[in-house]
Amino acid sequence: MYSFLSFLLFVFSTQNVKAQKYISGKKLCQGVAVKQNGAWVTVPNNYKKSKLETSPLYYRFLGGKYDVTKPTVVYVDGGPGATSHNYHKLYDDLAKEFNILFFDQRGFVCSRPDSKAIQDDPNFYSVENSARDIEEIRKELGIERIIILGHSFGATIGLKYAELFPEKVKKVTLIGPAFITPENQKEKDEFIKNLRVKTDSFITHELHTCDSLKLVHDLSYDFANSLGIEGLEKLVEKVQSDLLKDKSLMEVKEGYEFLSSLFEGNLGKFALRDETYTWETQGDTEFVMQNDFKCSFLFDQHKEYCKVGEVGDQNTFDIKKMKVSVPVDIFLGEFDGTEKELKRIDSYIKSGNTYYLKERGHGAFTEFYDNNSFEKAKLSSEVLTRSLLNKRIPVNLREKLWIKKL
Repeated sequence: MYSFLSFLLFVFSTQNVKAQKYISGKKLCQGVAVKQNGAWVTVPNNYKKSKLETSPLYYRFLGGKYDVTKPTVVYVDGGPGATSHNYHKLYDDLAKEFNILFFDQRGFVCSRPDSKAIQDDPNFYSVENSARDIEEIRKELGIERIIILGHSFGATIGLKYAELFPEKVKKVTLIGPAFITPENQKEKDEFIKNLRVKTDSFITHELHTCDSLKLVHDLSYDFANSLGIEGLEKLVEKVQSDLLKDKSLMEVKEGYEFLSSLFEGNLGKFALRDETYTWETQGDTEFVMQNDFKCSFLFDQHKEYCKVGEVGDQNTFDIKKMKVSVPVDIFLGEFDGTEKELKRIDSYIKSGNTYYLKERGHGAFTEFYDNNSFEKAKLSSEVLTRSLLNKRIPVNLREKLWIKKL
């Protein structure tokens, strides 16, 4: 559902926040806004209530400039709560063809509201609020029509925007969408179960008898999701090696640090964070982070938010009930979901194409773990460019990236 970095962000952001003094987004990002030529637009705290209560929302163009001759792509990152400060260099290539517009989702980093009371308010967060925030940015800039590029949970926000404002959208491209419908949740649970069975096949008998097996199982989805089976095998190798050296049992935090180290020197790794992207400034309290995952975001198409104290176990975001008329392309990695899941999603979309990428994870175009990552990154930029322009992706190009059209 979300990448290992998002999970790591969640773990770290809930450990040291109680001692942190609250800092608003504008105060935090004064210097960065100058460097990035970024700006803030004023958005209502809750679009369904009084529009007199507002907060600032940060946005910027990649490279700091807007070119009126280029189409504009609004990149909607995942999380929930991801921001414009952790992007992949793939988007530098896309910027040759498009204006790439990033924004910090409400409540996070440069879009932190003026008070902690607002940031902690569950009414402040929802898929629809975030979708309407995009519309406020579009109106502020005076751009007639935009292209949506949504990743992970950002696909949910992007699709909601297309449903609300179809006349303002040229095209929607979604990567690793997190559509947690009841049917897809069952499919995802089965997918992870089968992945653990595969993991067991290269775990030694000694490892099966110790607590490390649970650790490997807990991390197996994230390693395969980001680095494929090869990355997962390296995790098992390290755990087994540590056991032979009588080292203490690896903790989850160490596991994610090891996963991060496998990206070092690899052209597919996440890159280019700036100094405003910190664990502390992402989400200021455990309450907000838990609310994001359980209530306000994933479960809010019909039930706008969960009341304080509710666990948010009613899944009300249902892609089957959405009415999206614009073309939608969907890309899903092999280690992120199943073809069956993708075909089901495809049946709910009126127009567009769905693609299944072999040996890819949640990033699909931004996470590689092999010796051909440079060439794949170049080809990935070409595929995404054609999708965003609503052009056909040739068979030979799909074959080079092991992309199967469903």
